[in-house]
Amino acid sequence: MASAGGSQALPTFQLSYPPGLQGIDAANSAIEKTNIDFVTRSRIEALGFPQGVKEFKVDDARRRAAPSKAERGEKEQQRIDGYAKTAQILP
Repeated sequence: MASAGGSQALPTFQLSYPPGLQGIDAANSAIEKTNIDFVTRSRIEALGFPQGVKEFKVDDARRRAAPSKAERGEKEQQRIDGYAKTAQILP
């Protein structure tokens, strides 16, 4: 059985116009020059993908270079032990 509207829901991200958005009276298309339809918005967002990939690579490199949880715990324990040797406990 066909749906009542005859159309399917549009995706949230699309770089090309589907057949239903062809022509002047297409649903969900930009009506005024100041409006941005979903395909134009998706294209604008896609322009930022290369920068996002660069940022991800930098972030990933930082995470991989960071000391592990065990290394951080060992370093903190050494710091605490060093402080315990010099600390004086008052009665």
